[in-house]
Amino acid sequence: MKVNKIKFISKRVALATTAVTLFANLAACAAPSAAPANKAALATAIPEVTIEFNGKEFKVPNDMPGGIVAITMKNTAGKPMDIGIERLHPGKTVDEFAKMIQATPDDFAGLIKVVDTVLNMTPGEPGKSDRVVVDLKTGEFVLDATDHVEGPPVAGAKYIIGSFKAEKLVGTVEPNADVMMELKDFALISPDEVKAGKQVWRVSNTGNQWHMFFIAKPNSGATPEDVAKAASTEGPPLAPFRG
Repeated sequence: MKVNKIKFISKRVALATTAVTLFANLAACAAPSAAPANKAALATAIPEVTIEFNGKEFKVPNDMPGGIVAITMKNTAGKPMDIGIERLHPGKTVDEFAKMIQATPDDFAGLIKVVDTVLNMTPGEPGKSDRVVVDLKTGEFVLDATDHVEGPPVAGAKYIIGSFKAEKLVGTVEPNADVMMELKDFALISPDEVKAGKQVWRVSNTGNQWHMFFIAKPNSGATPEDVAKAASTEGPPLAPFRG
């Protein structure tokens, strides 16, 4: 296993927080963890939900399940959007979060006192969807969407806000992870090698700090040093991330 010290400057709240375990579904449907003979039966135990943002509002199922849930986020707004799902801390409100992200979207220290981030699409491409399996637990959740911008969030940009509650713990089966990633006090503990192809990654934050985790495919000719520089530099993405 490799242990890499990391320093990232993000344009949104950290993807993985101390209260969230994310199962990143990389170009494949998540397979549940269980004895091989039970895989087919347990596959249905992970609830599947779709949330759509159409440019004006979020469309969310009326009865959102709590626990381990497969979420497909669809962007039908017709343009790239930055879309997020966050779980409110007890005692915090949707209005409180909405005011903060509208006025100071780059105040990460303030935002993580109000919410834990569950899912980010930065950007969510028009007409496409992202699917992840995440442990929602239960609680009240807020959704936000704004026009995609390269670089830091823009204060005063228009955010469209939605919300939902997951009051019943339904999903209790974890997908069978092909790759285990651990975020611990700003270090990334990862396998020495990862095979190509369809797979499910389990990303856990076991440290005392909030962390972020993202995957980027470098452009041809970009070195690891180029990528590290780009990841730790404020402002618009540098050459290693431009397609």
